[in-house]
Amino acid sequence: MKNKVTNIYYILFILVGMMAGLLGPLIPYLSERANISIAKAGGFLSLFAIGSMTGAYLSDRILLLSKPSRAIAFLLLLFGLEMGLFYISSAYAIYLLLSFLLGATQGVINSSGNSIMLKVWKEEAGPKITTLHFFYGVGNIIIPLLIVGSAIYLRNDSYIFLLLVLISLPLAFTLFYNQIPKSKESEKDKILYDKRSPYFLIFLSLFALYVGIELTIGGWITTYGILKGTDKDTAKTLPSIFWGFLTLGRLLLIYVIKVVPDRKILFSASILAIVSSSILLLDSTFGIYLAPALIGLSVSVYFPTLYSYGSKFYNLEGRNTGFIFISAGVGGVSMPYITGLFIEYFGALSLSYIIVLLLTIWFLIFFGLNKRLR
Repeated sequence: MKNKVTNIYYILFILVGMMAGLLGPLIPYLSERANISIAKAGGFLSLFAIGSMTGAYLSDRILLLSKPSRAIAFLLLLFGLEMGLFYISSAYAIYLLLSFLLGATQGVINSSGNSIMLKVWKEEAGPKITTLHFFYGVGNIIIPLLIVGSAIYLRNDSYIFLLLVLISLPLAFTLFYNQIPKSKESEKDKILYDKRSPYFLIFLSLFALYVGIELTIGGWITTYGILKGTDKDTAKTLPSIFWGFLTLGRLLLIYVIKVVPDRKILFSASILAIVSSSILLLDSTFGIYLAPALIGLSVSVYFPTLYSYGSKFYNLEGRNTGFIFISAGVGGVSMPYITGLFIEYFGALSLSYIIVLLLTIWFLIFFGLNKRLR
């Protein structure tokens, strides 16, 4: 039963990764279709993040239902409907609503998946959670390539929505007939450990920063490439470079996390991330491809390793995992939208400075938090 549930969620997280990576490469297409500016189209990413935050909050309630797997199966059917509406609509308001619903669907599955790994595998959950995020990255890699293939070979970007409908239906059917372990509320489902508890909000802020960075790069790197003069179809592959190396990093992490302390992994990766992001400050065509690769490789360890690190100090099953994804949503709401405004008014280079600044802040916060918790 444990392995069956785990395998189902591995497959699901490929789709979750595709959900997360869908809107970024399509922003130029959707802005043109809805006849709006790039800055306004950035609202799609913000609404997606708000939806993801809402879904994370609701995931705890869904896992308490008598048949949570059927509730998630229903959400996958809703996702199929959302994709169908994306395909037929060209209205800005409809896109905003669909972006929110897409984020909510992704948020429920994402948060509940991490909680289930902790619930089912307990102290063995670290590598399982890392593997879960590896499959998430696989979905992130696949989706931009499918979008490019749809544009080049089918000459219509919107066919990607129909493909996602076809993918979601068998997954919904599988979940409907495979029960997920029911979660139980507990007095222990709260912040633990006296003097470390006041730092829980700081711990959460690291997830907000990371997801904000991830969505900013994944969402805006295509637009950044286009504004820097890269061919449009080529620029659409930049998210695949970012997500591809992020996924490679998580594949390596499955083995590294077993032998290297998570604290050392996070320190080393954050330094590499800052150095890698500085490449974007250079006026180099090669740097446009190199920077996403190195940044993706370095930040790949942030979420699963920080999650594992935090589980040593806090109970992260159920509700507290919801808080993590709510915090992640806050970062995902604010940072991509603000970045879009900066790109609109100050040009593509502003993305470079924002990424370097955010990664530096992340490192400084983690450095201070680690000293307090040790």
